[in-house]
Amino acid sequence: LESIQNQLQRAKELALNAANGTLHDDDRKGIAQELKSITDDLFALVNQRDARDTPLFGGSASGDAFVRDATGAISYAGSGDAPPIPIGASGNINATDSGEKLFMSIDVNGVTTDMFTILGNLTSALETGANGDPNALKDAMNAGLDGIDASLAQVTASRSSFGARGARLDLEAERLDTAKTDSEEQKTALDGFDLQASIANLQQTMLVLQASQASFSQLSKLSLFDYLR
Repeated sequence: LESIQNQLQRAKELALNAANGTLHDDDRKGIAQELKSITDDLFALVNQRDARDTPLFGGSASGDAFVRDATGAISYAGSGDAPPIPIGASGNINATDSGEKLFMSIDVNGVTTDMFTILGNLTSALETGANGDPNALKDAMNAGLDGIDASLAQVTASRSSFGARGARLDLEAERLDTAKTDSEEQKTALDGFDLQASIANLQQTMLVLQASQASFSQLSKLSLFDYLR
């Protein structure tokens, strides 16, 4: 997510630069090409896989999380949510969220859209100069900036959520490590316990106790006359 956030931040810088009224159409077309490269990088990032070859953002699906059609349009191909991971007595935790939630459900001024549509529309407007209409171009750039800001906000919030989950995992790992240490100490204590010697000592103590009880019993039966005699 950090890499995605960095790419979006770069896209925002380019959009702000494109809004400069002194730029020519060729300059904006050059910015559009950079935005295309960013889109390509983002497409690769959202299709990353973990060590088990499972898509990070594909939910419960095993194939690519995102696909691209012949026109270049990018859509979500995953489904559902990733299965939660059990972390012991404290329950389960979701290691990641679906790409649909992270990148395809972005609220921009009350309208739900997605990260790739936002970048695609901005790129197209810069390439065409909004069909020669300065006002349309300005509107498109403003909409693009709003969309990129909303995308950044969503990714930033997700990173915070993942950070909280990571902290929870750290606490659980610490708890398990403490439990392991306690278990090893208990095992060491048991391993060093001499059962046979303890039984022998107990039997000896019981014999002494029984002898003392017998002596006390005999003494309690003696009268003063018996004692003097």
